[in-house]
Amino acid sequence: MEMTPFQLANNTPLSLSPNFILPVNKRPNLLNVLPSASIPIIDLNDNNIDDGQGPSPLVSKISQACEEYGLFHIINHGVPKELCQKTLSVVRAQYHTKDHTKQVKVFNFTKRSKSMKA
Repeated sequence: MEMTPFQLANNTPLSLSPNFILPVNKRPNLLNVLPSASIPIIDLNDNNIDDGQGPSPLVSKISQACEEYGLFHIINHGVPKELCQKTLSVVRAQYHTKDHTKQVKVFNFTKRSKSMKA
């Protein structure tokens, strides 16, 4: 099978097998997205969301949102607003950090490492 040559944004040459290239007719067309379309909103404080009988309606809603949209917005999750804001500020700071200074940290919560204090 013949490889298709590409040039990446940083001018690095790359060759891909056609098996990894989505045909044009199957690619997403952002011109067809309706301006009124919004992502699903899932309310975790909805008392009607889980009756305890059969499959959970909450799981069904999340599954449907993932399959149809790829994301969803959760409201009434109980996480304090201040913690959400601090988390977003840390994520933004990490995003703006230069690539060569970013580090991945892995924690094993089942064992205490030497750097973790009791």
